[in-house]
Amino acid sequence: MVQPQSTFLRPEDVHPKLHVLEELYPVIRREWDTVQHKIEFRDFTSYQAQTISNEGQGYEINHMSYFTAPPVSAKTKWGLAPLYFQGDIYNPNAIHMPKTCRILREIDAMTYSGFTVLYPTASLGWHYDPEPGPNVINLRVQLPIVSSDSVLELKDESRVQTEGKLLCFTSGSMHRVVNHGNAERISLILDYWRRVSH
Repeated sequence: MVQPQSTFLRPEDVHPKLHVLEELYPVIRREWDTVQHKIEFRDFTSYQAQTISNEGQGYEINHMSYFTAPPVSAKTKWGLAPLYFQGDIYNPNAIHMPKTCRILREIDAMTYSGFTVLYPTASLGWHYDPEPGPNVINLRVQLPIVSSDSVLELKDESRVQTEGKLLCFTSGSMHRVVNHGNAERISLILDYWRRVSH
């Protein structure tokens, strides 16, 4: 049984094929560099700021909230660009990233996967993300694609987000991320849902 953690998880404890992401990072990065201007990001800055401030938790993003969120703009601090939502492909983005989507299918990363952008000097304060349902826990995987002196922190451990190096944790854990750099930080995010017994 996996419970919310105060330290990072080992990739092999999340999924036995996660090492493929690091091995094929150069493929993902080349594809990203070629098509990044075509990827559709939506702005969740205000949603996150409000729920973190009011409730101490991250904003629960679903199909409807994604489609009603505004496109990123000069004022955006944090945005999302999905490739898969609960097993369904999001074609407006996935069509531009066929190699990356093949890799995600190989490692069963279709519950949710997509890109996040954290803009220069921006941060997401201490928060936890709601669990997907009763007796279900979410294991979150981040693969930084473009790093910018950003740090991901859990209660008892912090790590620099290094391009092509996996970071794994339970999203129900208290965590925050800070971009100390002067460029965007882009990460590929994967969620794995696990049923647990209490």
